[in-house]
Amino acid sequence: MDTTRESVTERAPRLPEQAIALNAIVASALPWNLGTARGPSKYTVMVALSRRAEPYEIDLIQDPSTVRRLRDAGYEGVNLAIAGRRLLVEHTNLEQLRAGLAGELARLFRDVSIASLAQHSQRRSELEAMVLLERDRREAVEALAAGVRFTC
Repeated sequence: MDTTRESVTERAPRLPEQAIALNAIVASALPWNLGTARGPSKYTVMVALSRRAEPYEIDLIQDPSTVRRLRDAGYEGVNLAIAGRRLLVEHTNLEQLRAGLAGELARLFRDVSIASLAQHSQRRSELEAMVLLERDRREAVEALAAGVRFTC
């Protein structure tokens, strides 16, 4: 059994098995007075994610460039935050989401998934190279040790 491969692999970051995606709005988290005369015009909409976001994905989603991207697409003031398996779309409303913000968020998450996949692919390649280097080092040490003779 190759214990070197196992030990290096165990230290590697967990790779997601699927792209992260937006599932559905969490209706129970909408403001209680929505649709009334006193209901807010802008509020936070909670969206369920397909899985928990990886740290790299969270960084991309919450990056200031994302706010600029949304602003440039016509969604001034909208901000995104991740909370567990939820995306918080702040300072928006259901009408804005239906009118195009939902599509923009879907494109954003597609781009995040592509970037995350590229990063994970690079990490996997680096890990495989480290495993090979470690194997070569171990074999060289074992060969050196095998060459030591305790004779007079």
